[in-house]
Amino acid sequence: MSLPQSTEKARSLFQTLFQNVSNDRLLLQEPATQFDFLFSNVSEEARLAVSRLAAPKQHDTQADTPDGADRFAVVIVESGEFPVVKLFKTAEQLARYVGTLEGQDVCVVCFHGQFMPITAGKPRYIIMGTDSVSVPLSEHQKPTVVGTTTVTAKYEVQDDGFIGPPELATSYASTAHKPAK
Repeated sequence: MSLPQSTEKARSLFQTLFQNVSNDRLLLQEPATQFDFLFSNVSEEARLAVSRLAAPKQHDTQADTPDGADRFAVVIVESGEFPVVKLFKTAEQLARYVGTLEGQDVCVVCFHGQFMPITAGKPRYIIMGTDSVSVPLSEHQKPTVVGTTTVTAKYEVQDDGFIGPPELATSYASTAHKPAK
């Protein structure tokens, strides 16, 4: 299997960079100077590629935020598509992202609060921090509160919120809840 042309080109650029740089000269310099020195020996295309890789993501999710923490979010509904929810660490990140959507054929709803994912398959649970509540599938069933540790040990969390027919789901992380074809 051959690598994509862009990958081969990037590998070639890095090999060229390290062939042209003397390690002795780098060890005598401060880290910021080392970076400047290395960067001065690469093409403009490589500098742009590295800058893009190093740039912070504007819609960086809150992976390092504790469960139950308030988050900034936007629901994006593109014409003819399913709604998408994006989470942000700060109001500034949210505002910048919404600004990138200006003029596009989309609707947005912004909010600040707690994300409560659901579990995949049946039965479903809504995860609310340390507790989870079952989702009744008929008017005769009653919601019951269960510890989230118990729920997540037994059921897969489905962050995208899709509760439609299982055969239409494409977001399962494992095959445990995905229907057989």
